[in-house]
Formats: sequence, C-alpha cells, structure tokens
Amino acid sequence: MIQAAAANPDLILLNLGVPGIDAANIMSQLKLNPSTRDIPVIVETEQVNNLDVRLAVRAGAKEVLCKPFDLGDLPGILRNHFAGQSAVSKSGPSRE
Repeated sequence: MIQAAAANPDLILLNLGVPGIDAANIMSQLKLNPSTRDIPVIVETEQVNNLDVRLAVRAGAKEVLCKPFDLGDLPGILRNHFAGQSAVSKSGPSRE
C-alpha cells in the first residue's frame, strides 16, 4: 500500500493467486486511502468463481483477467481503462 501511494501508478495489476495475500483486504485499503482510491485495479486469477474475486470486484476492481489470458488482449483492456470506458468483465483463455 505504501509503495502504491508513493509511486502514484496509473494502474495496479493485482494477482489474486499469491499465497498469504488477502486481495479483498488490499482492495479495501487501496480504496480507503485518498492517495490510491482513484487508481484503477485489474485483478488476475486462475479461478473466476472464487470468493476473493467477488470480494475484489465489490471492493472496486475494474477488471478480472482469468489466467491464462491472451497478452494480446491487454493493450485493448488498458486503452479502455485510460479512455474511461472500463467495465468489469472476464477475459478468458485465447481461442486460437
């Protein structure tokens, strides 16, 4: 949290699969902090139906990326966020 506030990033990519990390708690802390509350957060996970995903979205995550995801989709997702057109969606594996 301190690093996010100090760095003032344009976007945070939060991996929900890191052991010992409570993503919903991190999301809540980010949204409560005036320095980080307006930074969009995209969460990435291997499981769409898990509780952490639902809690992260309720806490303000702008996007859910399901692993594996097509890296070719990422520029478009980022463009949408920075253009103010973000909406929570689920990106899944590439259909190649």
